[in-house]
Amino acid sequence: MTIEIKILGVSELQKKLNKLTQRYNQGYRIGLEKGAKYLLRESKKIVPVDTGDLKRSGFVSITGRRFDSVATIGYTQYYAIWVHENLDAQHKPGKSAKYLSRILQHRGHIQIAAQYVYNEMSKYSKTV
Repeated sequence: MTIEIKILGVSELQKKLNKLTQRYNQGYRIGLEKGAKYLLRESKKIVPVDTGDLKRSGFVSITGRRFDSVATIGYTQYYAIWVHENLDAQHKPGKSAKYLSRILQHRGHIQIAAQYVYNEMSKYSKTV
């Protein structure tokens, strides 16, 4: 005895799942960039300023594809690493060394950056 079952609509379901995956990928990448830009903005609030060149050199770069995307946050001035690592330097009030590390180690900032990713993924998933 053989039982045959036919499921209707599988190809339509597959198309919707593929579209949903595409939309999630888009939302993830956009949210990742927004979250990284938020972290950069917060870092710029405490980066030491003399001429302003270091602060203006801050950047966000997104590389990779889909959920393998990675955000890089940094400063391009050649002396950025020295300013970041010199704990003995005297800075103006509210400015400090470790201007990236302090932001990235602050749980609240990371949660806000993650919320950007979540919000964008949620927004994009609703359009399928």
